[in-house]
Amino acid sequence: MEKKDGCDDILFRQAFNDNREMLERLAYFSVRDKEAARDIVSSAFLKLWETRENIDRERFLPYIYVSVKNACLNYRRDSATHRNVYDNIRQREQSAMEFYTKAIESCNPADLYVEDILAICRERLGNYPPLMRLIYTKSRVDGMSYKEIAEALDISVKKVDNSLQAVMKDLRIALADYLDFFILAAILDNVQNSF
Repeated sequence: MEKKDGCDDILFRQAFNDNREMLERLAYFSVRDKEAARDIVSSAFLKLWETRENIDRERFLPYIYVSVKNACLNYRRDSATHRNVYDNIRQREQSAMEFYTKAIESCNPADLYVEDILAICRERLGNYPPLMRLIYTKSRVDGMSYKEIAEALDISVKKVDNSLQAVMKDLRIALADYLDFFILAAILDNVQNSF
């Protein structure tokens, strides 16, 4: 059963079965991707199937070859465009990452938290009894030993020790959120300095 001006279903199926593999190989040599080559050939045959009534029987094979060739050229052009867009995006992301890396390297992250930490310490120290605050100040700010503090304030060394332990415990709890950061910063600083 042959249609006068068009391609019949049997001829179309036969052309598909007889030429599909060869067209896929031809497409593969152009696009270097087996899946893309299969998709190109299938799409070309699908487009021809949709317009099969309008295709002259004698011109069917040249038409399918030209369709596949044009689809391969479009695929390569589109792939190049996508690759250029991807490369452009990747280059911009890389530039942004370099900018952020330089910005981070130029500042000391510990400086970002100094004011917060000092505010917490001032608040906590303000809540301690005056003697405990004085013991802490003489130890940590003035650098005095336990014995020197005990003699200066006329209290026992044990009282100095107990007071400082209580203050340090309270500050460790209050600054717990910052402790991990400072440990990590110290580790990174040591690693960086070892190079």
